[in-house]
Parts: sequence; C-alpha cells; structure tokens
Amino acid sequence: YPPYYPGTQDRYRRFAEAYPHAEYFSAGPGVRPPASGVWTAAPNNREIGAPTKYMLLSIDGASAEPDEYCLRNEAFANVLTLVTLPDASPKAFLDAAADFCNTKVWGTLKATVIMHPSLTSAQPELEDRVCANLKYGMVGINC
Repeated sequence: YPPYYPGTQDRYRRFAEAYPHAEYFSAGPGVRPPASGVWTAAPNNREIGAPTKYMLLSIDGASAEPDEYCLRNEAFANVLTLVTLPDASPKAFLDAAADFCNTKVWGTLKATVIMHPSLTSAQPELEDRVCANLKYGMVGINC
C-alpha cells in the first residue's frame, strides 16, 4: 500500500538500511497506480509516495540486543518483524515471550497474543497467565 503517514518512506528506508538481509514481497496485482501516476491520500489529495514492498525481518529473540532497531522504532510502514524464541512448553514459551516484550520491546500500549484454539482449550489458565505477565495497557488474545 502507498505510504500514508508523512515520513513513512524515510522510516522504511532506515529499516532497510538496518536490515540488509530482509525479505521483500510485492503488494500484488490488486494495487495499481492512479491514471495520473501520482499517488494521493484523502481527504485533501495530499501527494504520497508509491507503494513500498512488504518487508519481513526475522531476529533471534535470545540474542537480540537492547538497542535492536526494529524493537525500538515504529515503522509506520509495511514492515513485519518475526522474533524467534527457544522451543519450550507452551507455559515456558509464553513466559519467555512476555519477558521479552516487557524488557526488550519499546512501548507498552498494546500487545496481541495469538494462541491456537487447542492450546486455549487444553490449558485455559495460560490466557490469564500471559495477560497478567504482559505489562501493557491492553492485551488482546486472538484478536
């Protein structure tokens, strides 16, 4: 999608510079330039840049540095960071994930946790546990 927020292209560029080995995916055939060739945003038809490709970053949570760029900066762009953590039991993994978010990720407004329905059925107490462990203003489970 075209970058809507002012400064988005610069932020996207900084992520690309920080992660030269990122993977990129095209926006797909549904995104077409306007007839004028100039991308604009409502409500004032403000000129914006052309669509950027989706950027996928992958980092190892166990070795992530405290100043890891993608954990300290909001992209406001088509950037997704996948953080891997060591394999463990569901309880241990969720505890590690909550600790990682609380100690290494900038910001505490909202966290979203995606849990497989079979896990929430078998161990429903894990939902309450991860919600209690995440020090965020709002925690969403499977939303």
